[in-house]
Amino acid sequence: MISSSDLFATKFPQMADDGVIDQDELDSEGGVLFEVPAYSDAAVGDYITFNFDVEKSFYLYLESEPVNQYFPWSGTVPQDLLIDGSYQAWYTVIDYIGNQAASPISTVFIDRSHQGTLPPPTFPEAIDNVINDSAAVSGGGTPVAIPAYANIAVDDNVLVYWNGFDEQNQAIPDSATTVAYTVKAADLINGFTVTITTPYITSIGEGTAQAWYTVHSGSRIPERSVNSVPVIIDTVCECLPAPVFPDGTDGWIDANEALNGTPLSVPIYSNMRVGDIVTTYWQGYTSNGVLISAAYDMQHHPVVAADLVAGFSVTLPEAALYAINVGYGQAYYSVDFTQSASTGTSLTAQVNVDTEHCTCLPAPTFPEAVHGVIDTNAATSNGGTPMAVTYSPMQIGDTVTLQWTGYHNGSLTPVPGAVFSLTVEVNEANIRANHIVIVIPTQFILAIGDGYAVGNYQVAYRAGGIGYSEDGDVVISQKTQPSIKVMGARTSMHASGQSQVGRLCAFDALTGTPMSAYWYYEGESPATATHSFIDTQPSCPLVVCNASCNTDLITLNPSNITGNGGWSDDETTSGSFIALLNDKSVLGWGNPQYGGSTPPSCYNQSVYALYATFKAFAFLHNSGSVYAWGDSQEGGAVPSNILSRSDWLELAAAEGTFACRGSHSPYIQVWGWGLDGDSPFNLNVPSNIACMSDLVSLHAGDNAFATVSAAGRVYAWGDKTAGGSVPSNISCLSNITSCCSSRRAFSVIYGCGKIAAWGDSDYGSNASSVSWVQNASRLVATESAFTALLSNGGMACWGYNEFGGTMPSQYASRTDIVDVKATYGAFAALCADGSVLTWGSSEYGGNSKSVSSALVNIVSIAANATSFAALKEDGSLVVWGNSLYGGSTCNATGTLEDVLAVYGNTHAFIALKADGSVVAWGENASGVSTLPTMLDGNISYLKK
Repeated sequence: MISSSDLFATKFPQMADDGVIDQDELDSEGGVLFEVPAYSDAAVGDYITFNFDVEKSFYLYLESEPVNQYFPWSGTVPQDLLIDGSYQAWYTVIDYIGNQAASPISTVFIDRSHQGTLPPPTFPEAIDNVINDSAAVSGGGTPVAIPAYANIAVDDNVLVYWNGFDEQNQAIPDSATTVAYTVKAADLINGFTVTITTPYITSIGEGTAQAWYTVHSGSRIPERSVNSVPVIIDTVCECLPAPVFPDGTDGWIDANEALNGTPLSVPIYSNMRVGDIVTTYWQGYTSNGVLISAAYDMQHHPVVAADLVAGFSVTLPEAALYAINVGYGQAYYSVDFTQSASTGTSLTAQVNVDTEHCTCLPAPTFPEAVHGVIDTNAATSNGGTPMAVTYSPMQIGDTVTLQWTGYHNGSLTPVPGAVFSLTVEVNEANIRANHIVIVIPTQFILAIGDGYAVGNYQVAYRAGGIGYSEDGDVVISQKTQPSIKVMGARTSMHASGQSQVGRLCAFDALTGTPMSAYWYYEGESPATATHSFIDTQPSCPLVVCNASCNTDLITLNPSNITGNGGWSDDETTSGSFIALLNDKSVLGWGNPQYGGSTPPSCYNQSVYALYATFKAFAFLHNSGSVYAWGDSQEGGAVPSNILSRSDWLELAAAEGTFACRGSHSPYIQVWGWGLDGDSPFNLNVPSNIACMSDLVSLHAGDNAFATVSAAGRVYAWGDKTAGGSVPSNISCLSNITSCCSSRRAFSVIYGCGKIAAWGDSDYGSNASSVSWVQNASRLVATESAFTALLSNGGMACWGYNEFGGTMPSQYASRTDIVDVKATYGAFAALCADGSVLTWGSSEYGGNSKSVSSALVNIVSIAANATSFAALKEDGSLVVWGNSLYGGSTCNATGTLEDVLAVYGNTHAFIALKADGSVVAWGENASGVSTLPTMLDGNISYLKK
């Protein structure tokens, strides 16, 4: 694992003799020559970035063995990019498994003429031209005096240079520093002094130092002083290793790292003893090198026994970091040795600071990736595939370096020939488009074969500071990928009328335009090609085939998320979620009393379909057996006579009771609440119904069940006041095609589209107001009202007015309705043009005015008990309703983009994204705060 302590400072051969680079030296190399030395643990796959201030970056990838062939790595920073002055240079290494480290920061002086006209600086504390330990240490360093030069003026910017040399007159890199100063009125007569801090003096030991200064002002041409007379340095203070910034492994302390302070680590030094007094110093500067008085910190630390093992750390206070904004900081420490009564001073450690930005930027995206895959077509068309970058704030003049690295499947070692980088400068067109797009050339994609690639980027802000992006991953495949993208949730089976049929839509995966497709369940044959599809068999894999190409197809996984929870709007009914993973096991979370846990492993395999009562979950196995868990009184415990059977075909769930339909007698059995005679009704299956062999579907209200036979007859049992008894005028019907329930009523479609209903009159059992309907095609219910979708795109409503039983008059004439979803007390209708109509109780999402401008290009709507979530063509979401229970995404666990489907329990939502990750929002106790991280990558919309 690479660490900053493994890295040595960059070398600059042109500075070796006198510590500066002059014009002749620039001309001889065409600029500034740098050398990155070999470091320990260098390995194939390491990626090195050399930064010369923020003016220029260079890159090296260690592609093959032996890695020593790459070192020393040298390059030249073009001189036309550089004016005279001081520059900071460092490099970072990202190893093949993603660990990052930064080298020490080096100071580079460019001084083309190396001559000046202004009077030289002097050294007030030098006695007989000697700076000794006392002068070097007292006051934190030694002063350099700048005289009142000709035409000195207030607000002149003066940059003072200091450079040290050993006794052989060779420059000492650790001694080089600059100090910036802005002239004040008080300086106009006698000049001023700046302080060279102790480490830049003691690092020389015995040798000499020289200083000079340059003056910069808007009213004058930059001028340089004559060099000072070399001053003798004679210090015996022990020179100790520099401290370390653990959070600065990329060379920066960003806004997040500065929050609550950042650690400064003091390593084990020579002759470290318990009782030594270590004093740490921190000083911050602007990006121009001006000292910031508020960015100062000093701390004393007595060495204890534990420090002798690995050193120790102090925390630099947040205020001393945030005072810098964008600039840099320097730290060092001094030691009063307890054993020898002598002192020591460390070298200086420097780190860039940017408390204005967070260095963690959004990952790049790959617009041509279909279902997260770039195939041969995308790799070869138009010379490669695009990588897009969007970050904020993006400004003209920002420098963005983008990188692409390819890997074989299962490997962390980059593929030779699959590493590409490009540096661009943000221009006006990028600002208008709010993104940068580059093309990854074909050869860097095809070199991967079957594998994956990681894209990322670095931003050097024009105003100062730097940012690094998250990684964006994409699968690389030599196979041509399907061009189809399907959006919308598959039908999810909930309790007591909460189940709502899913509507799915097909689009061109690249252009986003609607596509005509054949839809059929595995084992069936294609029928008519359509853009959308109503999902009536959610437990079956669904094949979607491009109508223009019968080999261009995808298969959707069965419905793989469902939830539960009570109807009422309070925390005692917090819900849970369960998810059917790609390995056909189930993962549960949320309210543990309602089944928010994972079932035992002995049952948790080969799962086929998911179901829920208010307080329990159940699933069917591929074998036809059933298992349940949760509240044992309300469906969470399966009786042995039901558990032992393996012929079950489907389940339905009432408030606290499950019913299951099988292929052998008794054809229907139940378990849960309402079976023991303690309830005011009896949910045991009547024998005449249990023995019927031609039943084809089950349906449930709160405390009643209904079943439809192959002949189209409907039968019911349970609470007679809640639909548990079918009236004679409906029981005689023999052509029922659809059945739906509110909490306490049932409704059916029969004949060519007529409607009938029965149950509690307060819950929608009186359908006389829609007796005129002859063309109903689907039914949807709130707690106490129904809406029928008509074959001509119209709607008809009845039931409790406040909960959606009456819609606005202007909706009645619409003939463009393609789908309707319902919460506990409101409806939302999706129109063919992608707009949305709502009605019912505003408390339950019946008023969408607050988001009306965003309700465009909607392709699918999801609902929980109190809120709606509308999925847009671009994969983003619009939500409204109860803000605590999903009507706001403020507590979303991730970014809601590239969403394919949304599912709900009663108090929360969960979004399934194209990359197989999930995001939850709503009530924390309903599975949001406990969203399992292992879901990501283990559940997917498409069948693997």
